Amino acid sequence: MPSLISGRESYTGPERLSPAWTLHKGKRSATCEVWSNEYGFELRAFVDGKPVLTSVCGTQHELIDVREEWRTAFEAKGWTKTP
Repeated sequence: MPSLISGRESYTGPERLSPAWTLHKGKRSATCEVWSNEYGFELRAFVDGKPVLTSVCGTQHELIDVREEWRTAFEAKGWTKTP
């Protein structure tokens, strides 16, 4: 299973761990990022820098599933990987 983030020993507060994906629609951009969370990980999606979705995931498997669900939903609405 692919890993989006490296392991950590303890939670010390929210921290951006890695980008998950970036999509474009015209001049607009949508991004998804992985953040640390005291219960595991948090996915945060932004459109033009404004938060639109968030989900706390307890495992990397759940994180990958939610990341793909969101990306698929955005692509179904016309968002693409290239500008």
